[in-house]
Amino acid sequence: KKNKRIYLGIWLLGIVLLSSSQSYNGVVSLFAGLAAIFILLPTDFRAVKTAALSVLAVSALALFLVAPHLPKYQTSIHDSRLTRLEFWHVAVGAIKDHFWTGIGIKTWEKEYPHLVEKYGPFPPLNWGSVQPHNVFLDSFVKAGLPGFFAITALLLWPIFEGMAFARSYKHRHPNWWFGLSLAGYGIAMVVFGLIDDPIWSDDTMPVLFILYFALAYLVLSIPRRERFWQNP
Repeated sequence: KKNKRIYLGIWLLGIVLLSSSQSYNGVVSLFAGLAAIFILLPTDFRAVKTAALSVLAVSALALFLVAPHLPKYQTSIHDSRLTRLEFWHVAVGAIKDHFWTGIGIKTWEKEYPHLVEKYGPFPPLNWGSVQPHNVFLDSFVKAGLPGFFAITALLLWPIFEGMAFARSYKHRHPNWWFGLSLAGYGIAMVVFGLIDDPIWSDDTMPVLFILYFALAYLVLSIPRRERFWQNP
């Protein structure tokens, strides 16, 4: 309560920075994360949940209606979409030929002209790509099936553990709010990962792993029985 104005200021600053970046995927991920947080709020906060979800729904509708007039809209809806479809097409081809082991961490970036020539449409829209722009395809194409399972588990872990902590509100456990926020952040990262790669992104990776280490500390310090509250 003492620092709520600071927290609110950080949130507002983050929203301003996100909006100024004109990252449509970031905005969609923000909506997904916030919606998850309010949906997971305990029933004691029914009024807050209803009001917040209503505001999010109205905001989403307003953005949808004004989206055609926003900067980058035509580029995003046409060029970016076709570019990603091309990357995904190449990634699927590479996965079929390297299903178990992948092609290596840096191979996609360094050898993309050869990959697109072999697996993609010709002539391609792009002769260069740093990543497939999908975290699941990225992990699969670089590290095969084991890498896909590892990265998927890494992204889903904070969601399930966060939801478990969030459920501890009814027992007034002090960590319930952390679980709520972590589950929301995890869902936002999965949504973001559908058309980009949050694992290796310079602006999301530090925050992601700070939260992961904090979660690991809680998981190790609180017995599983207490986290899931099977025997309160």
